[in-house]
Amino acid sequence: MPDPYYNDDQVTLLLGDALEQLRTLPDGSVDCVVTSPPYYGLRDYGTEGQYGLEATPAAYVETMRALFAEARRVLAEDGTLWLNLGDSYSGSWGNQGRGDEKRPMKQEVHDCRYPDKGSRTGAVPPGSPPAKNLLGIPWRVAFALQDDGWIMRNEIVWHKTNAMPESVRDRLSSRHETLFLFSKRPRYWFDLDAIREPRTTNYPSGPSRAPSTSKASQQKDLRRWASSPRHRLAIDGARTVERRPHAPEATVMAGYLRAALVRMHQTHQWVASTLGLPAEQVRHYFRTDPEGARLPPPSVWERLKQVLDLDDTYDAAMQVVAGDNAVLDHAKGRNPGDVWSIATRPYPAAHFAVFPVDLPLRCIKAGCRPGGTVLDPFSGSGTTGAAARQLGRKYIGIDLNPAYHELARERFAQGVLDLDMPA
Repeated sequence: MPDPYYNDDQVTLLLGDALEQLRTLPDGSVDCVVTSPPYYGLRDYGTEGQYGLEATPAAYVETMRALFAEARRVLAEDGTLWLNLGDSYSGSWGNQGRGDEKRPMKQEVHDCRYPDKGSRTGAVPPGSPPAKNLLGIPWRVAFALQDDGWIMRNEIVWHKTNAMPESVRDRLSSRHETLFLFSKRPRYWFDLDAIREPRTTNYPSGPSRAPSTSKASQQKDLRRWASSPRHRLAIDGARTVERRPHAPEATVMAGYLRAALVRMHQTHQWVASTLGLPAEQVRHYFRTDPEGARLPPPSVWERLKQVLDLDDTYDAAMQVVAGDNAVLDHAKGRNPGDVWSIATRPYPAAHFAVFPVDLPLRCIKAGCRPGGTVLDPFSGSGTTGAAARQLGRKYIGIDLNPAYHELARERFAQGVLDLDMPA
């Protein structure tokens, strides 16, 4: 490793081109990469050699592919890459974006990139789509990385809850960016429990009997179970070891319950109404065909006994004991899913392209083992480093501009380690 621009017992900052600096790092020396490279054709950071100013989308994609190929070598075998990329329009070049994007880059950048292509008159750089095309840069890069050997595990939509308004009148405003999760191997470090969220559903917690293996093997039953609220909760929760091994066949129980209905001169609709349950659900408790019969769950069984004035014939058989045929809601909450609603929180002293600290916090919690090392090849003002420090991980940040490293140093020196810190 070259002499760092700055280092302490937790942070190392390297100054220089991201690809060149990555080549100096040992194989498998970091556990997680969390980064947001300069977006294509959107910003001029005023630093020679900066990324994002490539002549065509294809050239930018190749730059990203080569850089992350080197990052893959540096990443541990069970490591993860979290890549945040925004999209851009071909209208950002010269005057092509009429009624669309304002020109975010300096005019002199256009002139030096395409001095003979008439950028002031709106000519399209060679190899680029016509004006006002959404380029699909995040997915172009993602597919290139996938073709290069990365395993794409997730496309996460970062929903910006306070996105800036756009002065456009012939398309919808952009309210999101894309975050990709990649891995090197099919099995990798991932801690879902660290990022679970509180449940928002009203479904009760507790055991719920899943279909038996024989029934679940039937396509119709599988579809019914897969679409049920309980199954969706099970996906987010943990498979438990609870079942009713001595319960009668569902058809036998249905016959027992039907006899009670006849005795009381009632219908299953009346039972459903009395219990406050859907009639379609309760109907299955009285069906004597193998495909449609269902045992009532333990919580319903006790209420059924009261409504139908049943004896205690099946009490012991309906008790839940150790086994493998039920599911429980996860005690730590639900899987957060692949749409993350996170507000932008700009860091006042930083350059204008920072992402909120909440984003790398979630990535690092899930994707970096405790005590591991996080790498950001485009460190900027150190947002990823701030998140890594807060979570007790080590951090390696690379940037081409020493001014941004100075911002990061000031940020780290403040010693602010809470969620209210500016991003």
